Amino acid sequence: MTSPSQSASDLSAFAGTWVLDTDGTSIEFHTKALWVFPAKGTFRASGGTGTVASDGGISGTLVIDAASVDTKNKRRDTHLRTADFFDVESFSHRHLRGHGRPTDRTRHPRIGRHAHGPR
Repeated sequence: MTSPSQSASDLSAFAGTWVLDTDGTSIEFHTKALWVFPAKGTFRASGGTGTVASDGGISGTLVIDAASVDTKNKRRDTHLRTADFFDVESFSHRHLRGHGRPTDRTRHPRIGRHAHGPR
């Protein structure tokens, strides 16, 4: 959408509400803390929206299908779905909510809150 050098004021061309294309979206993660060894994997997005204000402020929600975790290790994925980690039986989706405004020191707003979603 924007180049890294584009300023917040340039975002006015993108003002409005945007809906995530879940078919064209994957969520990738990397961690070094999981069982001492680095791990990486993906989740599927099951929904999301974002709003860009004419002044460059943004807000949005990303809905993640927790059961879709895929680290290419079937045993680990099964364990990640248990109550020890994502508890997909009780919380099948995770909702990430964010809002912010790019500043002079950072080009990207920070992501806000994480919440368990309904079953």
